Amino acid sequence: MGVHTRMRWKTNVFAWLLLLPSLVFLFLFTFYPIAKTIRLSLYQADLATPKPLFIGADNYVRLLDDSIFLKVLTNNLWFALGTVPVSIALAMAMAVFVNKATRGIGLVRAAFFYPTVIPMIAAANIWLFIYTPEYGLLSRAVTALGASDMNWLGSPHTVMWALIVMMVWKEAGYFMIFYLAGLQNVSPDLYESAYVDGVSRWTIFRKITFPLLMPTTLFVAIVALTNSFKLVDHLMVMTKGGPDNSSSLLLYYIYETAFSFWDQGVASALTVVMIGLLLLLSALQFFGLDKKGSLSIALLVPGSRKAMPMPHLKRFASRGLLFLFAALWSVPLLWLTATAFRPKALALSASFSLDLTLQHFAAVWAAAPFGQYYINTILIVVSVLAFQMVSVTMAAFAFARLRFYGKSLVFLLFLAQIMVPADVLIFPNYTVLKELSLLDTKLGVMLPYFASAFGIFLLRQTFLTIPSELDEAATMEGYSRWNVLWKIYFPLARPAYLAFGLVSVSYQWNNYLWPLIVTNSVENRPLTVGLAIFALSFETGAQWSEVSAATLLVVTPLLAVFLLFQRQFMNSFIQSGIK
Repeated sequence: MGVHTRMRWKTNVFAWLLLLPSLVFLFLFTFYPIAKTIRLSLYQADLATPKPLFIGADNYVRLLDDSIFLKVLTNNLWFALGTVPVSIALAMAMAVFVNKATRGIGLVRAAFFYPTVIPMIAAANIWLFIYTPEYGLLSRAVTALGASDMNWLGSPHTVMWALIVMMVWKEAGYFMIFYLAGLQNVSPDLYESAYVDGVSRWTIFRKITFPLLMPTTLFVAIVALTNSFKLVDHLMVMTKGGPDNSSSLLLYYIYETAFSFWDQGVASALTVVMIGLLLLLSALQFFGLDKKGSLSIALLVPGSRKAMPMPHLKRFASRGLLFLFAALWSVPLLWLTATAFRPKALALSASFSLDLTLQHFAAVWAAAPFGQYYINTILIVVSVLAFQMVSVTMAAFAFARLRFYGKSLVFLLFLAQIMVPADVLIFPNYTVLKELSLLDTKLGVMLPYFASAFGIFLLRQTFLTIPSELDEAATMEGYSRWNVLWKIYFPLARPAYLAFGLVSVSYQWNNYLWPLIVTNSVENRPLTVGLAIFALSFETGAQWSEVSAATLLVVTPLLAVFLLFQRQFMNSFIQSGIK
């Protein structure tokens, strides 16, 4: 065996060993469940059939005749159509306006981004209160304007729009960060040349900014589309799919079919349909936006309307509107906080009062084991993050710096996890945990998230920006590739690790549906599940003070950390290579 062949063989072995931890969990909780789901979808497996019976494509034929399924599928498509374009457009506008060095701009960015760190189940409680007839903030605003009050979540005509508004509020700030990172790649020289040529700001946006942000838009569109199908936590608290299935979404229907009706065959068929739909829509977005993004930037025509410096009054008005919009974005959190601290007699009153109390927090802490929920959540969050940091670092280094057999194919396999995340595979992953005897354990909550395609892509992109000359110099100094990874690449990628850490911690802290399904004891439930159980036990308007206090208890730790270190978090995202 020649020296070159031996080195290539060693490189291949080293690369595959680096990928092994991520690949094990990718196959165990993504591809094995998908294969198992496809197989089970061809069987009748319900409470009336203890032993699965092969029926071919009958489950799929049943779905075509199922009016509820067709309604739910239509709901989800409309939900995606309502949330994805609006969230992307709003996120891009936010990024463009906050991408400047202006006094107070950090507070504006924080106001837009903070919904990201709020658990969806907590956001659902906040917006449920906002939409509550008579007492809710929206009802008060509507009646103050002289319009008639209405039940926003109780009408089939308004419930989907109400949920779309909440989802846009929750996601736009998150996508804004990606666009802020993408804007750092746009050379200031392009803008300066355009201004010299007298090109208007709108033309500059259309001809320069928008085309150069197409790669970012592609990534954000895929994430937003996936989220529109996988995020159903809010339905558990706000509507339960009603009224008359008007707000039910596909993943929620899968949850009901699998865990309420225990029809495993139909639930598997529904999961296969959802996977196919996500892959199809993601592929259409990928090829459509990628084609547009590959177009060269159109020539800017001198002689367009001259871009004069913005007058002082206009600049002042623009800044004022930006701060006003940020203030409006903060209203849900302020409303929650005020309700949690006001005495119960004043909580639902429109009158102004400075009377504050901590009795609601004391009552909540005494009524439910939130201390244990905190311990469980912290253990889950820290454990998942620790494993992810090691596994994504190794896999990202393999993809960024090593040539090995099967590299492109494995990269596509990880891409599939972004389009078909673990949340979509709740039923098959539940059966996997059952096979492993890990139901109602903290480890069972954590395992599906040990492989993170997002973290691998983020760190891979960051590692690619590190000069390869550092590798050569380190090798000459006697460093092994393993030492190069941990002593050079790991320290230099600090912004990317901070960005990924925030995403991972926020996701695990906010995770609800999966822990709800696989845990059944106080010793293993996280905060989100505990909050939902507590909130659902106080459904009358008179208990909004306690529900608000419990929601604030869940929200506060992560929100406080973000607000204290928001400048570092924002800078890490922008510098991390998320583009």
